[in-house]
This record gives sequence, C-alpha cells and structure tokens, in this order.
Amino acid sequence: TVVSGAGGATEPVFRITVNTGGMVRLRLLTISGGDEDGTGRGGGIYFRGNGVLEVRDSIITGNLAGNGGGIYAEGTGSDAELIVGSNVLISNNTARFNGGGIVADQLETSMLEPGSILLGNDAVGVGGSGGYGGGLYVRTADRVSVARLGSGLANTGVVRGNTATYGGGIA
Repeated sequence: TVVSGAGGATEPVFRITVNTGGMVRLRLLTISGGDEDGTGRGGGIYFRGNGVLEVRDSIITGNLAGNGGGIYAEGTGSDAELIVGSNVLISNNTARFNGGGIVADQLETSMLEPGSILLGNDAVGVGGSGGYGGGLYVRTADRVSVARLGSGLANTGVVRGNTATYGGGIA
C-alpha cells in the first residue's frame, strides 16, 4: 500500500503517538511525499511517546523535513523504542538540518534484522546549522539514546551512500 503526502499540507505522512506499554506496527507500506516544513520533525513518520513503533517490510522514501527526513522518533520516557525490522528500505530522504534517514531522539533504536538499509539519505545543514547524520542521527538530552545496528543487506551493510556535513552515515 502506498501512502503519500504529496500535494497535501506540509506535514508528515504519519504522526504517531504511543503511550507507555503501547505498540504500533507498520508493515507492507511505501511511505513517500511527506514534506514537513521549516525545522519540523519527521517527513515520512513523526513518532513520539513512551511505547514502541515497529516498521517491517516497508519503504520510506522521498520525504523531506527539518529534522528526520524519513523518520523522527522521539522518546518521552524510558520505555520508548523504534524497531526497524526486516526488509525496510529508508532511502532518498532529506533533512534540512539533522537525520536525513532517521533521528533517534532519547530512545532505543534497533535495526538488527536482515534486509534493511539506510541508503542515499541527506542531512543538508542549512545556514551553517545542523548537517549531522545523513543516515542516522542519534540525539541524547534528558534521556540516553541507544542505536543497535545489524548486518543490513548482504554484501552491502546497513548504512550506505548517505551524505551530511558531519557524519554522512551516522552522527
């Protein structure tokens, strides 16, 4: 199923809030055309909460945001988690500032299963601000962020061909 934000309001394709103990699973989707404006968060997906967001067997591509072109995941408590499961392509997303593919903000992020990749994402850095983490930007503030990455695609890896001013792959 293709879910596109093209032609609509300048907003993420999905805004997802998950409370403590909750879980949202997205599967078999192509998420594209999100265009959150200014310094906004999450072009494809803006996830916020103290629960779990799991994405599997999906494509997140061609999205734009101030931070987190593909996904902006913001933890509000110690149980917050983003799981990028098997067969997820996060590609060709752009952040004006940080995290072209994903921003992992104060939560646990795992991308351990085979067949998933951060490919060709860009963190531009506008006006000398930002430009961190073309593929993945891990942000720690009041709570710690942890990112666990696995093997990705066979003979390719999990992070490939991303660009940024600082940390083309990961910052």
